[in-house]
Amino acid sequence: MKFERSKSTATTVSAAVSSALLGASAGYAPHAWSEETLQEVVVTGIRAGLERAQDIKRDAVGIEDAIAAEDLGKFPDSNIAEALQRVPGVAIDRNGGEGQFVTIRGFGPAFNTVLLNGRPIESETGGREFSFDLYPSELIAGAEIFKTGTAHLDEGGIGATVNLKTAKPLDLPDNKALLSAQAHYEDGSRKTTPQVFALISHKFNDGKMGVLLSGSYQDRKSQDDFLTVEGWLPTPVSSLSLAPGNSNPGNATTAFIPRSTESGRRIQERKRANVQAAFQADLSDTSRLTVDGFYNNFKVISSATMLESYHGCPSCVSNVVLDPNGTVLSEDVMSEVGILNRLEGRPTQTYAFGVNLDMHPTGELQTVFDASYSGSQAPQTTNNGQAVMGFNPGASTFTNGGQYSYLTYSGAVNQQLLNKNDYLAHVAQYGDQAGDGTSGDSVTARMYSVRFDGTYTPQDGGLLKNIRFGTEYTHEQ
Repeated sequence: MKFERSKSTATTVSAAVSSALLGASAGYAPHAWSEETLQEVVVTGIRAGLERAQDIKRDAVGIEDAIAAEDLGKFPDSNIAEALQRVPGVAIDRNGGEGQFVTIRGFGPAFNTVLLNGRPIESETGGREFSFDLYPSELIAGAEIFKTGTAHLDEGGIGATVNLKTAKPLDLPDNKALLSAQAHYEDGSRKTTPQVFALISHKFNDGKMGVLLSGSYQDRKSQDDFLTVEGWLPTPVSSLSLAPGNSNPGNATTAFIPRSTESGRRIQERKRANVQAAFQADLSDTSRLTVDGFYNNFKVISSATMLESYHGCPSCVSNVVLDPNGTVLSEDVMSEVGILNRLEGRPTQTYAFGVNLDMHPTGELQTVFDASYSGSQAPQTTNNGQAVMGFNPGASTFTNGGQYSYLTYSGAVNQQLLNKNDYLAHVAQYGDQAGDGTSGDSVTARMYSVRFDGTYTPQDGGLLKNIRFGTEYTHEQ
């Protein structure tokens, strides 16, 4: 039997104990005692990933959580944000069914800092929010979530600082070659789409140099049928026409009426291609050079066709029935109705390059010099836009069932919906400010960063464990 642990150890195992017990239970005479020495014990798979994450949390100075991949290309979940969601205090926002932004300890995406291998990195939002769906999870070897600030971290992580780590060739025990392919079937779109990941890592020069290359491609087609209430407006109850009877059981003074309702279908295609490379060299027994970079092309084309009714005004509704909290349960509506087609595009290119030199001049001193560059481009062209056709107000009834709500149109409105001559052009706009991909704005961003860190660990420091010092300069444009 082979016992496995996360670190290589020399362990003496009294194998005769188990064999003697097994022999006695089977009616055999016990054998003589013997000892067997296991020279190496290795744990792999999920348990190894959990042990690595536990080691990181145990050794952390502040409050820190961690996720470690169980093996190359096997980071938990198919999306980085969805893996982070497993950490206590982390919630995510989804886009097209995939996790995009993270909220940590109640602080939204703009209040968290995201690093890649300890370096700041650009996203495609034009702000501090980081889109995790840009990157395939197979390229991530681990993630650290710092919930408290420490001196070596960049400032700005009010909620937390998330550090994503990628695989490096000299960190791997052996040469590796990996190819995985998946086919995904979407119930909504009834489409089968591919996902491919490949990685090769090779050491040479007696294991003092190594190179790692990886690439991934994913094509996903989805269909989303939806019915939503777009916002609830606080409105004085005195300005509403209530239904006869006990239509305000809570005697509320403020009612919450729906601003508008939307029902429709969204068809979306996502294509993501990523290439990553890393080179490492042990220049001496006390210094290691790492050069790494990646290029990522992410493109989303989404087309939504919907029926929208605008009725967020007191004069538009009648026969209103409220629940004890003042939320509308039902109302008759006289509102404008429109057919809307919206294109939501996210054409995005991100790239990064970095050089890292890790040196140990003495047994007590470690110095790290790191320089990096990252950029992103997200042009909004005709892939972003909307067109609205509508007609004069018509009658309908809004019903709020709690979990579900729906709008029932009168016969006259249904006839208008089927008659193209009753439609009038309302809005048509394309390009910047048109859709909701990256707030409708074209984004071009670049970031340069230079960092120097040092750690002095005295061999006999008593209560003093170590002294860390350093400086960093970051320029974003």
